[in-house]
Amino acid sequence: MKSVTYYRLLLSDLAPAGWTKALWLDCDILLLNDLSTLWDLEMSDWPLLAARDLVVPCLGSPYGVTAWQDLNLDPRLPHFNAGVMLLDLERWRAEHIGERAMGYLRQHGDRVCFFDQEALNAVLAGCWGELDPRWNQIASMAGQRFLDTSHLDSEVYRQVVENPFLVHYSGSLKPWKCFGLAEYWKPWYEVLDRTAWAGWRPPITLRTIALGLYSRKLRPWLYPLEAWYIALLRKRRLKNHRVTY
Repeated sequence: MKSVTYYRLLLSDLAPAGWTKALWLDCDILLLNDLSTLWDLEMSDWPLLAARDLVVPCLGSPYGVTAWQDLNLDPRLPHFNAGVMLLDLERWRAEHIGERAMGYLRQHGDRVCFFDQEALNAVLAGCWGELDPRWNQIASMAGQRFLDTSHLDSEVYRQVVENPFLVHYSGSLKPWKCFGLAEYWKPWYEVLDRTAWAGWRPPITLRTIALGLYSRKLRPWLYPLEAWYIALLRKRRLKNHRVTY
């Protein structure tokens, strides 16, 4: 895992001292709404605003906070996706949130799943504000019939699928890596075609064709195998992963 993923934990240190607020956006997103709407949201004294993760909705979910029992946390507490976060930097500095998150990783880094995201959920369990989930639609999962959405109201989930404010291409199935026209890739291609790179598509190779076919046709039946494979890769990666900061 590249150390750059930990930059979000250091935002309160990296930002100029006079800054009181910051917005973190992962690089694999597509914004479909006015970003100032997100920026202007009331923080309500929360250190962080984020959307509950579509795939990992609770601390005790698979790939949630693996050490929730050690920390005596309620596994039913909501778990957020750290790809989109509005931060109160003053609270972060005062409460040493980044330092505490790094401390969690130093102690439990040999079994974390989503690295900095897990660490933030561990130290902020129950102490963060929820964004409208439309601010972080996980593109490859939203609308898939194998996704468990029991934590969401059906109308809220319909809005997430049909009217997202921000599309997040998290995971390995991304429109710039796979060949094809899967439904959740279309918004990215539509925006791309309004730029100087109009008409560009991933090169046609056996790999990109296979990934495109998998995402469009086979994934609903083979998703359990995909989840197992991802878990295996993560276990292998963790053998050589150590936090030294």
